[in-house]
Amino acid sequence: PSPEDPVVYYGEKVYLRVFHGMYMDVQGRQVDCSWADKGLWQEFSFCETESSAESQKSNGRRPVRHRDIVRLQGHNKHFLAVPSDAATKGQPVFATRKKSGTEIEFEVIMDSPVLKHRGKVYLFSRQTASMLDADDEADGIFARWADFGDWQAMTVEKPLAQQRPVNLSTLSRPRRRVKGPRGSKDSPVRQAGNDADAMEGTEDATSKRKADVLDE
Repeated sequence: PSPEDPVVYYGEKVYLRVFHGMYMDVQGRQVDCSWADKGLWQEFSFCETESSAESQKSNGRRPVRHRDIVRLQGHNKHFLAVPSDAATKGQPVFATRKKSGTEIEFEVIMDSPVLKHRGKVYLFSRQTASMLDADDEADGIFARWADFGDWQAMTVEKPLAQQRPVNLSTLSRPRRRVKGPRGSKDSPVRQAGNDADAMEGTEDATSKRKADVLDE
């Protein structure tokens, strides 16, 4: 089941799926996208920049919006960071404990005003003026080009809602339905056909009795 509230808010746990179906993950300082799992290593959250968080402190829960400047925090409290030579030399993104600076700041670009579950985003690095991207033939996450292509598109997923437990003792036992060649035996269409056949048989029998009487 999908989450009851599809909107993605700051501080919520989310997963980032790249174009080849794997999810971004953090292991220490290394950032990659090697697994189709949604476990602890794949957990991220959108965080406001320190200046934005200070100015919005009294406004409560806030959704992630188009053109917001954000930080991406992994499960280990480290932030995704883009090295200064990421675009020129292809150095991969890494995780750092540093809490401020353009290397950990990204602009959210999407085609809707508010980010929702399974929404597609592009993350524009303020350090290198390029987009985060994945590569199915190389390990790591990069920020090499300012393109809006498949490699740069990331799908944001919220955790699925927990199903409510059902007390089976409160449920009535369903009537057993016997399958026939064109549906269940007690379906309205089939039952109507059976009723028609029964009526036709009754009429035939009545006609036969009338014929016997006349013959006598």
